[in-house]
Amino acid sequence: MKKKEIVTLALTTALLMTAHAVPASAASNAPESMSQTGSIQTITPRWESTNVVVPSISISGKQISVSVYISPKKSTTSSVGTLYLEKKVGNGWTPVTSWSIDGTGSVSITKTYTGTMGITYRTRVVVTTGVDKIDATSTERTV
Repeated sequence: MKKKEIVTLALTTALLMTAHAVPASAASNAPESMSQTGSIQTITPRWESTNVVVPSISISGKQISVSVYISPKKSTTSSVGTLYLEKKVGNGWTPVTSWSIDGTGSVSITKTYTGTMGITYRTRVVVTTGVDKIDATSTERTV
């Protein structure tokens, strides 16, 4: 009986010692803030006044539809800025045309433009919503 108690105690001790261990492969891939020191990572919101800003682009034939949706945290918050259609030139982007953004609460704008075959375009929005200065781009599409 004594031998059984010793084995049980040894196994329990080994189990308790490894319960908080992290495999070396997992520890090397963990972010610094999640190291074995047990520090707590705080997630902060992306913007103070804005829930979401979604620039988008769609193409049908040569017709390009450029849009943006802005949702502030409060319905009384205003958004002022510019919606751009940009084309790819080399490794950079050049504005093709633009439209003003000026609204309060949720803002949704859609504009159209006739593009050129073989050219790659994207939508860019530069807007101030409440205290947030936002610069966001859509995916790129080729006509």
